[in-house]
Amino acid sequence: MADDGSVISKAVEKLSGALEKLVDNRMLVLGVSLVLYWDIWMIWFNTDIGSISLDGALAKLKFLPLRTMIIFVVIYSMLMTVVIPAARYLYSWGHLYYGEPRSSAEPRTLEERRLSDWALAVLVFYIWDWCAGCLKPAGQYNGLAVFVFKGLSSNDVVTIVFRVCVAFFLWFCLMMALEKDY
Repeated sequence: MADDGSVISKAVEKLSGALEKLVDNRMLVLGVSLVLYWDIWMIWFNTDIGSISLDGALAKLKFLPLRTMIIFVVIYSMLMTVVIPAARYLYSWGHLYYGEPRSSAEPRTLEERRLSDWALAVLVFYIWDWCAGCLKPAGQYNGLAVFVFKGLSSNDVVTIVFRVCVAFFLWFCLMMALEKDY
């Protein structure tokens, strides 16, 4: 029976390690940025993700033109590897020459800079998703950003906690995006 305890403890350790990787800040921020960017495309194509099943989504995906999928991946990649880092570089450069330099003497690591870039992407995509959703006529799919604060009609404890968590997550992204690299 002592062997069962060690097997269970090893399984619990592996599960906790997997959960820790799942909720890693970098993966969470990158995943949310991808979901928000994908949601912007869903708004653009008037696809209500609240009324479509997984089977229906996979059926639509089969008939999606390959060009559209390639454009989706290329634009997302260009935004995440060129545009967003360039915007943060200009922000850091402006602070270096016109503002206060970083108070820390050690430079930021590549992972810290990437997390700041991805956090800025989350903010940009959230604002973009919000604006795209607010410009849609009533009765059409308005996107995840509008749904979080307008679409959840109940004001029970779970909804309030969820909204507070989203607000804290966006605040975290703002603080990471405003972090100076130099």
